[in-house]
Amino acid sequence: MLTRHGLFRDDVPNLGYALSATHGGFLLLDNLDPAAAELDVQARADSLAHIVRAAFEPAGQPDPQALAAAAAEVLEVIEGWTRPTTPATGTCSPASSPSAACASSPPASSS
Repeated sequence: MLTRHGLFRDDVPNLGYALSATHGGFLLLDNLDPAAAELDVQARADSLAHIVRAAFEPAGQPDPQALAAAAAEVLEVIEGWTRPTTPATGTCSPASSPSAACASSPPASSS
């Protein structure tokens, strides 16, 4: 999704793996290198942010419209994770939660 909106480069081979390996390396390094554990959390976060920007993001500032469209998609995905569902169908059930979240749920697929 972020590549489609131009927020990540499209020339990075195996982007998902590369992102996971980068993030995982930052998480594991404290256990492997005692000197790394001496950096405060902000310094580690700044280093990770720099690597992500340099290795995975295109040059320049993102297009505000692309950023807004990607944010809306991400929010939709997250909201989908938080909607109450019925165990049998996996669909939102007004009986289980009469909230507005159910009212905005998409219809269940028939497949």
